[in-house]
Amino acid sequence: MRRTSSTRRGTRQQGFTLVEFIITLVVAAVLLGLAVPGFQKIVSAQRLRAASYNLVSDLVLARSEAVKRRAAVQIVPSASGWGGGWSVQFAGGTLAQRGGLGVAVTSAPAQITFGVDGRVVTTDPAVRIGLEGVSGKRCISLDPSGRPKSVSMECPS
Repeated sequence: MRRTSSTRRGTRQQGFTLVEFIITLVVAAVLLGLAVPGFQKIVSAQRLRAASYNLVSDLVLARSEAVKRRAAVQIVPSASGWGGGWSVQFAGGTLAQRGGLGVAVTSAPAQITFGVDGRVVTTDPAVRIGLEGVSGKRCISLDPSGRPKSVSMECPS
């Protein structure tokens, strides 16, 4: 006859205990608390960079369309100003339209017009657009030939 024992032998505990689980959660919360402020700064810097790249891209579009169409092409801010967006227009209609930038525009002309040769038509020799976000400043300038350049600095007066 076999004898059966009511006691378990060699059983091992599997999984986490409640104490181990709580300690893991506390460590994760502390690490997350340290990472969030740095992540917000990265997001803010990326927002400023994206806004400047969008504007530079539309300046390049306007310049190339002016040469291609042999007609003046303008970049005009929205009714609420450059911070609210802009549109690329020519005599026959609108080529492109952008929404708000998500950053502050510190300086900008009333509008930017490119002539048939791709040069900026303006009385001011230095066309600059200043952008400012939480993480920094960018200056977009147009050289005399109409080519835009974006640099990470405040626009000179």
